[in-house]
Amino acid sequence: MKKAEKVAQAGRMSKKEAKSKANRMFETKSKGTSQKALQRAAKAIEHRKEHLQEVEAVKEKRPIVFRQSKALELHNKFSIMADKLTLRVEEKVLLDEVSFQLPLAKKIAITGSNGSGKSTLLYHIVNHGEGLIISPKVKFGY
Repeated sequence: MKKAEKVAQAGRMSKKEAKSKANRMFETKSKGTSQKALQRAAKAIEHRKEHLQEVEAVKEKRPIVFRQSKALELHNKFSIMADKLTLRVEEKVLLDEVSFQLPLAKKIAITGSNGSGKSTLLYHIVNHGEGLIISPKVKFGY
C-alpha cells in the first residue's frame, strides 16, 4: 500500500504548485486565435476607413481684437468735441452752430437723409476741421 500511496501522491499537486499554475479562464486556446482577432479588428478598421468621405474642417470666425497700449489710452471722457460748429458746402449750410461731444469707447450713429451732410461731417472730423476739439491721441481708421 505504501507504493500505491506514493503513486497517488505523485499524481496530486502540492498547494504551491496549484497556486503557481495560471488560471485557464484568462488563457486563450492558442496564440493564433488572439492574433487572428487582432487582424480581424484591424481589417475592419481599414474597411471602414476606405468608405469614409473627406470632410472639411469647420472654420470658426474669430473676432479681431486690437490691443491698445496704456500709453495710447485717452484720459478725456470725450475724444471729439465740437463747439458751435458750422459746416457749409458752397452756399448750402449743412450744420449751423452745432455743439456735440463723442464719448470715448462708445458707438454712435449718424443718420439723415441723402445730402444732409453725414459724410461731410465725417471728413471734417478726420481732417481736424475748424470748430473741433480732437484729442491728440485719437487714431482714425476707415
